Amino acid sequence: MLTSLGGEKMSEKERKRRARKRDGRRCRACGSEENLTVHHILPRAQSGPTGSRNLITLCLHCHQYWHRTERQHYAISFEEWSGPVPADISYELSHFG
Repeated sequence: MLTSLGGEKMSEKERKRRARKRDGRRCRACGSEENLTVHHILPRAQSGPTGSRNLITLCLHCHQYWHRTERQHYAISFEEWSGPVPADISYELSHFG
């Protein structure tokens, strides 16, 4: 899927690559540098944005943990679990679910 960013078309792969770079190529939850994945903070299935501001780097363990306990996590804020997220995403999270 290609989306436009300031007139530039960017693939999902490129957005994820940029998110990993932005996050210092570390899991934002535990700091691991191993088995990194990129997670959509607001799920795409729930109409979450596709841009890189809605992406966060997580290791495979933390990513799987998040999805196993997702409902419980939304009782706390995503930011309490993983650290700060962009303000617009934080606002959407506060109204999610």
